[in-house]
Amino acid sequence: MKKKIQYADFLEKAIGEKLMQKNIKFSHESQGINIGLDFYLYDYDIYIEIKQYHSDRIALQLSRQENVIVLQGKKSVAYFLKLLDKL
Repeated sequence: MKKKIQYADFLEKAIGEKLMQKNIKFSHESQGINIGLDFYLYDYDIYIEIKQYHSDRIALQLSRQENVIVLQGKKSVAYFLKLLDKL
């Protein structure tokens, strides 16, 4: 049984809800599965990291894994949500 998801902010929550709506299998870092990145999309073998603003720790996070989509800021998250709507 997976742990309940605890989103860090409204941007993560918006992405998580859209992934669920589109039936995209994922895990969230709050479930203790990912390696310090917000989401892992199982069927695509892709990670997603979401930041409201630039963070000095982003370089470390990106060095942990290949195939990471970084969404920084409200507009990039809104655009990504629109892309997911097209699936």
